[in-house]
Amino acid sequence: MNLAKISCNGQITVPMEIRRALQVKTGDKIIFLYKNNGEITIKSLNSMAITEASQKPAAYTFADRALAQA
Repeated sequence: MNLAKISCNGQITVPMEIRRALQVKTGDKIIFLYKNNGEITIKSLNSMAITEASQKPAAYTFADRALAQA
């Protein structure tokens, strides 16, 4: 089990084991996805996906696909 503490500013430190599993590093973005059953999952948005999302119109972006998979 990995535990994270929320700071007074609402920030958390993602445990090293989770960062490795997500393959994220300093400056990378992650997205929190809410499922209908109340479960919350975390996915990595790599720099290529961020670029894709910023270049496409509000159509079907990487974040939309990540939400659809949740």
